[in-house]
Order: sequence, then structure tokens, then C-alpha cells
Amino acid sequence: MDWLTEIIKQLQTSRAFVTAVFVACLSVLLGHAFAPSLIPEVPDDWKLPLIGGLIFSGTLLAFIIIPFFWSYFSKILNNKSQKTRSLNLSSNEQGFLY
Repeated sequence: MDWLTEIIKQLQTSRAFVTAVFVACLSVLLGHAFAPSLIPEVPDDWKLPLIGGLIFSGTLLAFIIIPFFWSYFSKILNNKSQKTRSLNLSSNEQGFLY
């Protein structure tokens, strides 16, 4: 079972591949609804593996994207709180400046 964790670890580092699998599964599953003349309907036998690939790659994408947004928004929040703290100078800080 060690090989399974190694495969998942490699997929987490390969963002382009995971994104391509997600987009491909999504376009094959929903493509017929938006462009019926270009994309044929998916056979019933293919729907379960496509949904599985969509859920698996979507979960991996969420694990990739959530930390990015978390650090981005925490950085924005930290900068804003730092600005509001710097607006109110203590008497020692004012004495140092003047």
C-alpha cells in the first residue's frame, strides 16, 4: 500500500496534470449539454469512472488551492491589522519621532 501514497504524493505535486484531468473529465461529462453537435453524449459505462476522476482530481485541486487562498487572505488581514496598529502611536513612539 506504500505505492498508493507515493502515487498520491506525486499527483499532488503535478498541478498541471491534475488540472488537465479535472478539465477533461468535466468537459466530457458536461460537454454534451453545452455543445451537443460537437461532443457526443457519454455512454453509461463511462459515467462512473469519469465522475470518480472528477471527484478525485477536484479534491486534489482543492488541497492545492485552499492553502494558497489561506496564505493570501491571512497576509491581507495581517497587513490591514498592521496598518491600523501603526495609525495609533504610543506616547513612547511619538516621543521617539519628535
